[in-house]
Amino acid sequence: MNIEQVYHTYKSILISLAYRMLGSMVDAEDVIQEVFIQYNKTSHQNIHNVKSYLCKMVSNRCIDLLRKGYKQREEYVGPWLPEPIIHDIDLNELPEEHYLQKESVSFAYLFLLQKLTTAERAVFLLRTLFQYSYDEIGNILDRSANHCRLIYHRSKKKLHDSKGTLVTNPQHIRTTVNEFSNALTNGEWNRLKQIILQDANLYIDSGGKTENSVVLTPIFGLSQIIDVFSNLLPNFPSDLSYQLGVVNDQLGTFFYRKQQIFGIVAFQMNQDKISDIFVLINPDKLKRLII
Repeated sequence: MNIEQVYHTYKSILISLAYRMLGSMVDAEDVIQEVFIQYNKTSHQNIHNVKSYLCKMVSNRCIDLLRKGYKQREEYVGPWLPEPIIHDIDLNELPEEHYLQKESVSFAYLFLLQKLTTAERAVFLLRTLFQYSYDEIGNILDRSANHCRLIYHRSKKKLHDSKGTLVTNPQHIRTTVNEFSNALTNGEWNRLKQIILQDANLYIDSGGKTENSVVLTPIFGLSQIIDVFSNLLPNFPSDLSYQLGVVNDQLGTFFYRKQQIFGIVAFQMNQDKISDIFVLINPDKLKRLII
């Protein structure tokens, strides 16, 4: 295949890997561009598996970026959430299978991956998303198959306790998300208490760049979450409005101020209630969005 055919054949796969590794579509697109420029300058005679070769290039580039950016991530003000991906999808056409198929790009999933080291993240994604064998992963990451197997099981163990019983009923999710958004904007705290788990978690990513950058640590527990929302609500714009939409292929809420995006809320649901709330109000991560 010529470079154009290779690009169109593997671009979407490589973007999927890079975005899940980095949590930034801008950075993922830059990585893919760099990889294909480098690939085009390389002799292809000894490349027997183009897909694996490109995955290796992308994985190594992402690992390098994560390691170089480790200090910046450590110095990030408050909880870090991924840059959102917005798709124009009819909410009435989201089947139950959609929530299972697209979970691996959800805010909850990407946030969970932050628990892993760069090597663990690469091994875990190559194994779970692309179904590569340990021998193939070893070739991609220049490690032995046994070492990759150990890394995978270690990463799986790290993530195991964070997984609950996911809710995949579209109508129930839609009803719950709408009820949450309506109750929040109207300050109806008793309604929120009915749909949020007692041990729920709240993460607000402001990057320290908004006037509401007062919550700089994760919030654990229903009572604390309600306290935070009740304290923040008076500081929100009086003309705040919302609509439901698809955030990273999961149902979420877009909040607007004067027809401008003010913030995005994504959710994780377990046991028919909300278990995790992800609030993104960092303007740097919202400025690329066209809703």
